[in-house]
Amino acid sequence: MPSFKKLKKSWTDTSQPKRKHDKFYSSRGWRRLRDQITLRDAYLCQICKRNGVITKIHPGSGDYAVDHIKPKRFFPDLYKDADNLETTCKTCHAIKSAKEQKYKNINQWYADNT
Repeated sequence: MPSFKKLKKSWTDTSQPKRKHDKFYSSRGWRRLRDQITLRDAYLCQICKRNGVITKIHPGSGDYAVDHIKPKRFFPDLYKDADNLETTCKTCHAIKSAKEQKYKNINQWYADNT
């Protein structure tokens, strides 16, 4: 398994200019939606859960992320869609994000995810 520190770099979506990216994730609307998703997901990492592991996240601790299931850079119209969001622990989020960085276009993403 890749180390947590090495994967940390992939948490930032580099497909958007930094300022726009930061503005979105610091907005009141995103924070409200993020809180709704973590509540809906019962404060559990959904990726761990699918793999038979229960990983509880702690709101406010920074040990989790609300992740776009379909990457925002390929599916920008789904970025606020609750059905395209899930709670993940930082480790699962970093692994998923690192994997997504290899996709150069939407066709490559579909080839691995459908």
